[in-house]
Parts: sequence; C-alpha cells; structure tokens
Amino acid sequence: MNIKKMLGVFVLCSSMLPGVGYAASNSVTSISGKIQTNVVAHIESVTDSELESMNKIAAVDNLFKVIPDDQGGITVIREYPAQQGMVFVNDEEVLVDENGGYSVNVESGETTIEVRSIDGEVLKSRKLSTKQVNSVSLNIIDNQDFGDLIESMDEANGITENSGMSTYAMYPGQTYNGQPVYTGDHVHCNRLNGVFSDHKYWVYKSSPVAALQNFYMSDCDYALISWGCDTWGGDTTCDGLGVNTTSPYNCSLHKSWPVTVWWRN
Repeated sequence: MNIKKMLGVFVLCSSMLPGVGYAASNSVTSISGKIQTNVVAHIESVTDSELESMNKIAAVDNLFKVIPDDQGGITVIREYPAQQGMVFVNDEEVLVDENGGYSVNVESGETTIEVRSIDGEVLKSRKLSTKQVNSVSLNIIDNQDFGDLIESMDEANGITENSGMSTYAMYPGQTYNGQPVYTGDHVHCNRLNGVFSDHKYWVYKSSPVAALQNFYMSDCDYALISWGCDTWGGDTTCDGLGVNTTSPYNCSLHKSWPVTVWWRN
C-alpha cells in the first residue's frame, strides 16, 4: 500500500554540534533520543461544538493535542510514542519509557538503530558512526496526515471515495456518511468504536471532527499504538473487509476483540 507521507523527521546530534564532545579514544558511546509517530489532522473550519468535542478528548489525554488557528480552524495531533519491544540497537532490544524515550551505551563504531512493529517487522532503520564520540542524540519523529492514513486503508480494501461501500470485499460496509452502526454490524474498519463514539460511520473528508471523535481509542487507534504500523510504511496487517482472508478485522483480532462492531461507550 502506498501511504503518502506528510513529513518524516530524522534528527541527529553528534560531536560536530555544540554541547557534544569527542571521546578521547574508541570506547563507549551513549545514544539517546525519542521515537514517535504523530498522526496530524488539519481542519480548516470548525463549529464551537466541534471544537468543544476535540478539547474534551485533549483534556483527558496529553497525547491528543488540539491547536486552534486564527482562521477558525484547528490542527489535531495524535501522538504515538514508541512502546517497549519496538526499539532495537545493534539487534538488541532497549528499554523505552512511556514518552518513547530511550538511552543505551554501545561500543564506539558503527551502530544500527531499528524501529520494529510488535510483530517484528522493521519499520525504520538508521545507521550511524559513533567512532570517537562520547554521546549521540537521535530522534526519529514521523508525521502522517490523518486523511491520507484513512484514505489509504480505504483504498486498499476497495472502499469508494464517496461512500463506505467496498467494491470487491466480502462485506458491503457502510453506504453513506452519518450512517448509524449497530452492535454486530460488519464495517470495513473498526475505527469508529472509540470511547466518545456517537455510533455512526463518518467519511473523513466530509465530517473530519466526527470521524476523529469516533476514531479516538477505537480498535484502529489501539492497533496504531500497539503495532506502530500504518504511518511507518503501510498497514500490511489490516485486512479491512476480508479481502484476503475470511477475517475482516485484523486490528481487532490481534487483541481478541469481536470482528464485528462492539462499543466501548
């Protein structure tokens, strides 16, 4: 699947920069930094009630940022820090804190840092030289547009742009924006059963705030947190409406959740 990247940021600070010194000889180098994915939504215009709904989520989760602009729009940033089991240095798993931060000492020389999904797929890889360097700061921050993310999953599962109906999957999905969804219904993605859901299917292009509200802490949101997938190079695990298998919701199945709609609220 080809997912358009809004921005990928790779930040490296070494002994060539102020505040970081040379090692006297080849010995041990300290490497530290932060690894995180941000899913970003730019919404040009919102009503007061829509802004309130986004702020309600931000008030209970510091990984959900709402930034108003002076033209009546907002930018929403959903942050996904790397989790334990996702960061490897020279093929060794390293400790990761709740903010995606890591710190490790390595023998000075050539070093490889990898970000892996929970199921072991290498999502990002960086090589760097730590010869004659005491410390290196390496941040890997990846920003993905929320609309691109949703559209890429829909396209991969045969979903048409103007409706939720799949053109070739084994289940029809939803057929119009704002369609009520009931427990046990088949949907092309369990991205609408979040803790603030209004139990309706919303097309992101038409109703971005409602789609974001329902997405927050949905099966799909949890899958992003757990796997580190999608934004790093393609949601190869998601099978949508069962295009390739008889199991329509891999994001749900990986957590042993129902493969049809169920609600958290």
